Amino acid sequence: MPDFFCTVGFGLNDFAVLELEALPTVTVKKTLTGKVFFQSDCNAASLLALKTVERIFVNVIHDEVEPNLINDLDDWLTNKLCSKSSSLDDSLLTWKEFAKKTSDDPVKFRINARLSGIFRKSSLFQRVSSLAGSIFQQNSSLVKDLHKPDLEVFLHLNNNFFTVGLQLTKKPLSDRCYLDHIAVRSTVCVAMCMAVGLSSDDVLLDPMCGAATILVEAVKQFDCKAAVGVDCDLLQLKLAQANLNTSLSYPRIELVCGDSRIIFFKQQQFDVVLCDVPFGRKFGVPTEIHRLLTSIVNTIDAVLKPKGRIGILISENEHQGELSLIEMMENLKVPGGRRTPDRSAPSIHSSPASIAIALNEEQHRRQECEKVIQQLQTHISSLQQEHAVAKAALQRKDSLLMQAQQQWKTVESDWNQRLSLANEEKDRLTTTVARLEGQVQISIAEARKKTMELQAVVRQNDEVLRDLREENANLKEKHDQSQYQLKEITIQLEDSKKEVKQNENKIDDLKRENHRIKSQIEDLKREKERSVVELELLQQRFEASQEQHENYSQVRIKEATKNAEEEANRRFQIWQSEVESKMSHLINTLEHQLGILKAKSLEESQAKEARHQEEMKAMSAQCSTLLQQVKCQKKEHDELTRKMRQLAEAQWNTVNKITPSSGGRQTAPSIAASEISDATLLTSDNTNTNVLVIQDEFRKYVSQRHGAQPSSKDSKERSEPTSRRTK
Repeated sequence: MPDFFCTVGFGLNDFAVLELEALPTVTVKKTLTGKVFFQSDCNAASLLALKTVERIFVNVIHDEVEPNLINDLDDWLTNKLCSKSSSLDDSLLTWKEFAKKTSDDPVKFRINARLSGIFRKSSLFQRVSSLAGSIFQQNSSLVKDLHKPDLEVFLHLNNNFFTVGLQLTKKPLSDRCYLDHIAVRSTVCVAMCMAVGLSSDDVLLDPMCGAATILVEAVKQFDCKAAVGVDCDLLQLKLAQANLNTSLSYPRIELVCGDSRIIFFKQQQFDVVLCDVPFGRKFGVPTEIHRLLTSIVNTIDAVLKPKGRIGILISENEHQGELSLIEMMENLKVPGGRRTPDRSAPSIHSSPASIAIALNEEQHRRQECEKVIQQLQTHISSLQQEHAVAKAALQRKDSLLMQAQQQWKTVESDWNQRLSLANEEKDRLTTTVARLEGQVQISIAEARKKTMELQAVVRQNDEVLRDLREENANLKEKHDQSQYQLKEITIQLEDSKKEVKQNENKIDDLKRENHRIKSQIEDLKREKERSVVELELLQQRFEASQEQHENYSQVRIKEATKNAEEEANRRFQIWQSEVESKMSHLINTLEHQLGILKAKSLEESQAKEARHQEEMKAMSAQCSTLLQQVKCQKKEHDELTRKMRQLAEAQWNTVNKITPSSGGRQTAPSIAASEISDATLLTSDNTNTNVLVIQDEFRKYVSQRHGAQPSSKDSKERSEPTSRRTK
């Protein structure tokens, strides 16, 4: 499992350990002040969800520091960092997995060094940072970048330990995105909630809420049921309201502007009380703070439920005027909360609380003295080391001064000799410079003459060049004109060739068109002869089919109406006999209900007879409509024959106009008659089909009403028209 360590605030080590041990695959290895070292196989989301941790690092190096290391610090750091190169590669792979980067991508980094104890010096800080950066840069996947790094390498060196880690996140985990104004660090708020065991069923009170950071953390991280914050400062309440709006937790948090020294809540209303009470001299005189805290403790005692929990964040330094925790507990037991232990020397009859307070004060004094002694010892040791370093530096300085004096004497004699030589060289150079100046003036005069001659030659060349350019321009114009004339001639030649080709094509087209017209005339003649014969045949067929269709349609209409009436009468008789038999049976079996059922049956029979009569009327109406449809179809048939005759005559006239003949006009009626006979046949077939469809619908309706099956005779009759139509 990869090694990690996290940094925590002062006094929060135990809470961070509790959170880490709650994760399934985490093993806590070591705890120091402000750091917790552990191993984990958890994913990034579970580690980054820790609430009491400031930052998380991938552990690269964590070793103890040797004593008297300040003189050989560079060599020791170089050996440590070079020996852990494999650990650096593994840690870098772990960091890339958490940062979601590929193993081949270069990583930009910078060193964030923190030195404390005897190493806390500005010169050492720069030296350690540059040394660690050069060693880390030897790794092929790391690139140094001080402005926009991807990775912050954390390096911490103090009197006891040397720690190097790779930071997983750029921002601290304690920075909450839902808090605009932070009065108490969110990690401390979470630790207070964990200390009192806050749950989702608790109602919370903060009598001095300030910016309401404790209340927001309780709702967001622990999902408490409700929370109330009290403060007398309107500015603080505005900050608290801004935090509620940003965190969207205002439905469960209520802010009250009031004085917590006055009890204005119900007795025993809250399960938990959490408070960051004021401490330090900036909040007022110690006696006033003492009185304020005493009254607030009395208010907490009044509104807290039995078995309620209290979490108070306060300093125990008696020189700042705050209550100790033991004294607060005593105030909760005394009515009115006005009992204050005597600060003088305790007597024999002093209470156990005052004795405990005195012991607590003495313990704190001894702790402070021990801290001061340790600081003095470290300061003395650092002064001794600095004195030894200064003494060695003075000795080195004296020896360097002696060497410098000797070197100065030798340098002074050398410079005197060089100065005399330089003066001689200067005199020689002045004479040579004067001689060279005369030669230069002569050469300048000669050069001026030559330049005048060259300028005259250049002017002559320019005139010649100008004449040549003019001649060239004239020749170009003539060449362009000739080219243009040549192009026009070629274009005219191509146009004449195209016209010749077009004329030849037109002649060929006219020949083909003449041949096609001749063939069409011959085809029309043949078509005329064939159409004359067909018109005669059509006229004969039309006359025969018209008579046959009229006779057949009249016979079928009579038969259909007769069959429909007979079938209706027969069905009615059968139905009437069934009704009479059922009525007689009911009369014999139900004599005790004779009066009621008789009236009812009579009403039913009358209704059925009425319905039957209505059905008969509907059938007769259908028959009448059928006859009307036949008449309409006959009219349409006559109209169609007339139109077909007119159309045939018109076609015949057009044909006679194209190819006149002696016998064509006499055969037009026969052709029209044949075409009309075909149309009549089609119309008669459609009419017969409609009549048969109506008859079938009528038979189905009668069979549904009376439950009778169609007879074989009817089926034969229905099949006859079909066969006839097919023929």
